[in-house]
Amino acid sequence: MKRLSAIAIALMLSLPAPAPARDLTPVDRAELSARLHAAALAEGDAVMMAAGASLRRRIDPEEVARDGADAAPDAPPPLGWQDMLASARDLAGDDVALLAVIDDIAARGTRGVVSGPVYSRASIRTGGTNRYPGLDFRGGEFAQVYLEAREPVNLVLRIYDSAGRTVCADTSVSHIAHCYWVPSDTDRFTLVVENRGGMSTAYALMTN
Repeated sequence: MKRLSAIAIALMLSLPAPAPARDLTPVDRAELSARLHAAALAEGDAVMMAAGASLRRRIDPEEVARDGADAAPDAPPPLGWQDMLASARDLAGDDVALLAVIDDIAARGTRGVVSGPVYSRASIRTGGTNRYPGLDFRGGEFAQVYLEAREPVNLVLRIYDSAGRTVCADTSVSHIAHCYWVPSDTDRFTLVVENRGGMSTAYALMTN
């Protein structure tokens, strides 16, 4: 299959995506970039990897401390756009056109970068469960919780309201998990993370 031209690649990375049912949030961008990164590694696809880096380049999460889980401040932070771009460069080989696009992504300034999401680092053993009680979300406002591990594990995420009712669960087999909902009232929620994978792992927990 022929390589895409530099112009075609640049357009792919710069054109807006088709309008979704709602606007993409920084947390959405984190998830999409992580999925692109995983797929690019599996396929050896430099274009896909560069697209993931371009998405992650546009978010600026802030680290916070959280109670109720195995905090791991020395664990690696969420995968950075620089890491993704380095992988894209390795996959691109000697493709001059693609390397030029990668250089362009690296040279972009802070225009379009959105701050707002916060994250914490934690660790979880194989078969373990971490609980985060007492996270407040406002009624009528879109709420998001996102998990991301670097290792190929299976993380499960469940959200419970103050009455113990499940409001969201992501049980898909993946190293990432994402829950979102709109609380009817301001409430205090409990987040539960399970590791159903075959190894212990560190992960990042991100909220909007």
